[in-house]
Amino acid sequence: MNRVSFLRSVVLGGLVLSAACTLESQKAPALAGPSELGLSLLVTATPDLIATNGASQSVITVVARDASGQPSANVQMRVDSIDATGAIVESNGTLSSRTITTGGNGQASVIFTAPMETGF
Repeated sequence: MNRVSFLRSVVLGGLVLSAACTLESQKAPALAGPSELGLSLLVTATPDLIATNGASQSVITVVARDASGQPSANVQMRVDSIDATGAIVESNGTLSSRTITTGGNGQASVIFTAPMETGF
C-alpha cells in the first residue's frame, strides 16, 4: 500500500467513524435505588497519628448509615489490625475489642494502643 492509498484509507475510516457518532439528545435510563441493602461506614481515628511507645492510644470510631443516610443501629463488626500487605497481625498494637456493635446513633468505638517500637 503506497502512502496515498494509506492516507485515503485513514480519511475514509475517519469519515465512517464520524458518521457513526451522534450528538443527538439521548434519554437517560430510569433511576433505580438506593439499594435496600446499602450500608455506608465512616471510619475515623482520633488522634490519627500516635507514637510507637506502647502507651499512646487512638480512639477508632465507626459510623454506620443505611441507604437513606440514617444511622444504623445494631451493626456488628469485627476489628483487626493489618500490615501493609493486608494480612491480619497480632503484634501491630492492641485493640480494646475485636467485635464492636453500633448503638442507636449508628456509632461504635474501639481503642487502639500503639505497639512498642522495635529496634533494627
